[in-house]
Amino acid sequence: MRTTVDLPDELLRQARRRAADEGTTLTALLADGLRLRLDPPASPRGKRRALPVSRTGGGMQAGIDPASNASLLDAADDHRAPA
Repeated sequence: MRTTVDLPDELLRQARRRAADEGTTLTALLADGLRLRLDPPASPRGKRRALPVSRTGGGMQAGIDPASNASLLDAADDHRAPA
């Protein structure tokens, strides 16, 4: 569909230059830009990546319940360096 829009001269020059650099048309460049602006944002969750696994000994300190936030926070407070 044809339409007319008023663009600042410098913006139009930059768009034409970018289209030429990418080997595409100004129409395709503008359509891509509008799609980026109008499409719903992608999910904030990125690609899942594997977390490193520690192979050292030790494990959880005795008396800490890993299922309890309070227990974990208490343990973290106990190990803070003095201010």
